[in-house]
Amino acid sequence: MYTIQQYRVAEHLFEIGIDTDSTLQERMQESYSPFQVEDASGNCLFRLMIVDNLGAVNPTLVYSNKDNVDLGYIAMNIYKDENGQYLFEFINPELNQTNASLWISNNYKEAKIALAGTDTQQWYAFNLGVNFCYLLAAARLSTVLCHASCVMYQNKAWLFLGKSGTGKSTPIQPANFIILAIDIIVSKLCISPLVSSQNTRCTLRQKH
Repeated sequence: MYTIQQYRVAEHLFEIGIDTDSTLQERMQESYSPFQVEDASGNCLFRLMIVDNLGAVNPTLVYSNKDNVDLGYIAMNIYKDENGQYLFEFINPELNQTNASLWISNNYKEAKIALAGTDTQQWYAFNLGVNFCYLLAAARLSTVLCHASCVMYQNKAWLFLGKSGTGKSTPIQPANFIILAIDIIVSKLCISPLVSSQNTRCTLRQKH
């Protein structure tokens, strides 16, 4: 039996449909419970359903890094069909094993994900799927999701971007920083035009 669970991140509501007997339930309770809401109303950013398989799909490959991915990273194939719908494959290149197939509708509001592999591999691939759904659906709403560490210093938030293992968390160790996050950052932004006599440019600042 499926249950629909609701979550709210950066004021955006999204839903995840999961089998009540799924092995992911316990991990979701541990990691996602701070963001869970009950009977929430309002516009739903997206709904992601965890399914056994995606059924028949016949899209065209538009991107792949399967043959050129750094050791320890997940490889990815991206497909797109004639209706503008996307299919993402998350692949363990060392095992040549697809751990998730993620289908997303062309308006980014509906998604399905089929998982494979060990519980740990499925959990990692599932989180990638949630991140992709959120990233695509929220991008049009002045909301960004990025892989970074973040600290507060002198009443400003500072992001440190980079690949895993390149030292994003190293600069945030001093005690005079307030650590906000060390992995995935979601931030709502506002755009302020700054007009000069020579040109027009925009800056991004964090919305308080």
